[in-house]
Amino acid sequence: MNVCSKCNKELQDDAQFCDNCGTPITKTEVNAGSNEASTNEKVNEGSNEASTEAKVNAEANEASTNEKVNEGSNETSANAKVNEGSNEASANAKVNAENNQAPQKKSLLIPILIGAGVLVLLLIVAAAAFMMKSGSSDSKNKGVARALYVKDRQLYVSDLSNKAPLELTSNLASGQDNSEIIEYTNYYMNYSIHFSKNGNTIFYPDKFDGESYTLYCKDITKLKKEAIKIDSGVSGEFPYYVSSDNNTITYVKRNDNTIYQYDMKKKEKTKIDSGLRDFIDFYVEDGGKQILYIKEDGDLYLKKAGKDKEKIDSDVKEIVDFEYKDKKAVGAIYIKDGKLYKKVEGKEKEKIVSDVDDVVSRFKGESFYYVTEGKGSSTVLMDYVEDDMKEQDEAIQEPGAEPEYPSWFSYSTTEEYQKALDDYNTAHDEYIKARDKYQEKVERDSLREELEKEEVSKSTKELYYYDGKEGKKISDNFVSLISRAYTNPVIAFYVDEEEEVEKVKLSEIEYTYDVYDHIEGDFSKSSGKIAIAVGDEVSNTEQDDVDAVEISKSGDLVYFVADINEAKEKGNLYEIKIKNNKVSEASLYDEDVYSGDLKIYQDDQILYFKDFKNSEGSLYVNKKEIDEDVYVRKVRLNYYNNDKEILYYKDYNQNKEKGSLMIYNGKKSKLIEEDVNDFDILYDGSILYLYDYSTGKYKGELKHYKNGKNKKIDEDVTAIFDYLDYSLAN
Repeated sequence: MNVCSKCNKELQDDAQFCDNCGTPITKTEVNAGSNEASTNEKVNEGSNEASTEAKVNAEANEASTNEKVNEGSNETSANAKVNEGSNEASANAKVNAENNQAPQKKSLLIPILIGAGVLVLLLIVAAAAFMMKSGSSDSKNKGVARALYVKDRQLYVSDLSNKAPLELTSNLASGQDNSEIIEYTNYYMNYSIHFSKNGNTIFYPDKFDGESYTLYCKDITKLKKEAIKIDSGVSGEFPYYVSSDNNTITYVKRNDNTIYQYDMKKKEKTKIDSGLRDFIDFYVEDGGKQILYIKEDGDLYLKKAGKDKEKIDSDVKEIVDFEYKDKKAVGAIYIKDGKLYKKVEGKEKEKIVSDVDDVVSRFKGESFYYVTEGKGSSTVLMDYVEDDMKEQDEAIQEPGAEPEYPSWFSYSTTEEYQKALDDYNTAHDEYIKARDKYQEKVERDSLREELEKEEVSKSTKELYYYDGKEGKKISDNFVSLISRAYTNPVIAFYVDEEEEVEKVKLSEIEYTYDVYDHIEGDFSKSSGKIAIAVGDEVSNTEQDDVDAVEISKSGDLVYFVADINEAKEKGNLYEIKIKNNKVSEASLYDEDVYSGDLKIYQDDQILYFKDFKNSEGSLYVNKKEIDEDVYVRKVRLNYYNNDKEILYYKDYNQNKEKGSLMIYNGKKSKLIEEDVNDFDILYDGSILYLYDYSTGKYKGELKHYKNGKNKKIDEDVTAIFDYLDYSLAN
């Protein structure tokens, strides 16, 4: 059974993405003849990674964020080219409390293959992009709590008062049953909602057909007033953005990926441009005052409000971010021809560094980490195979002609014919055995030829640190980013130790992909060793089989689980302290720790599990046992309360998908409600949850918990709408 890398929910083996938080569940494959391991990436339980072929516009260093980050990871990879840390993004986006760090990119260097039109992956990555863009250590509430949920296959909103909830949609997802409605709302449309700062105005989708929807705007305080239709055919692959004054809506229509802006005062739309390359090359500042995008021909454009679009450059590979000065966007940072450029309005473009494949992480000021192609190594599949059938096959000869069946007329007596027939049967059986044996040998010879021809390239990257003036190489064997700090340039990454892979016997394989399966673990993260970079200084750890790495926002603490017993899913928990840019040796912090999940609690404490069995374990914070029989797959930190509270399930029934929802305030645990199916953390830190839910009828009671009190909001509710507000990230 698969397990989601972010929220740790157990999934079906054939699941393509998590039905709880939307993280892609993909399988690692090693591409033959490629310079890189190609992944449809198998995301390890508790790892900080999810893959998709997309570059994700990542977290702002001065983002004011209330973004909703689905549980349990400080990284969303997606083969995501994650460019963290613009110098400004004012974000009110919802962030679930389970993690006090914004997600980062892992496996930047391992591309994932995405089939055309695979909407779900694109949308999931879009959500990941938003989470990264909006991630911040600032947990000040700047929004108004609202309950958004699905009932009777329609979208409802409640202001959590005694007023009746408002039905927003008329045909949310045409022709879909309840399970599909849940899928749509959680994964396809989870970033299609925007609330005004006071919570009175909502932008929302209706008539979603799997690819596009109709976008509406509604003042929920004026029930009799009709909703305003913004436009139909709004692409589900792109987020839309609302300006801070709620007047300008920037969106993309599916037809020819055309960018439009809608003026709420004039009630009219304006076409900006068409032929946008894809959503990952679409950057918006302040809801549309500035738009940075790449067209299908590689031309990079900047469109400022009230001005004509300006062509910045051509043949551009990717946008890294806006360029900022005094917290204002003044241009673009992008990659072209393997070089990183900065283009500021009114000035010629400026080359920052050469030989750049990807920007790994950006931090405050001008510092960032980037990677270039390393030397790598190339082998053939046969190098990973022990030919234990060689001598046997060399001795096997092709059998002669098949014995001829005896004719009755060739024999004088019945006895002679019967003897001839017996001799034939014996000879024929021996022939069949020899023929089959020879055929097996022929097939093995064919397999040998394929194994000798099939090239496997193992690629590492050279890691560089740019301090604002120049780039300095700090590692020759970078494999993938694992985690990063917020404020200071501190990252953890996997390193390639060039350890020999144990060979698989030829007799134990039938196809070349059996060998790929055998070596995929080695190619995905090498030996499992990690290194810590602080500025331009790198410290290598000695521990093997490392997983579940977490770095505090300040970069003062690093925790990871190593020496893992995969069968029991546990290992040793290590701690690294960083002070004055000096990295301590990893010290053993605790033993027999669940390897699937760690969380930084209040930026200076570590949350983990022990006594793990059947998806449950004892919850610990800094070696103190908080509770036992805790469901490890869904633990969240209350981001809106500065991570002071931990939300978790106790005595969770996995078949009925419900358990006792608990809250820990740093001193003691308290029961919120038994028989809870799902919960969400709202802007004000209060809890919205589904009680007494029937998985057969897809109905439950929606309740609200605040200041120790439980209140019923509605009944017969199908799902809580987990939305990610992209507009608030700008």
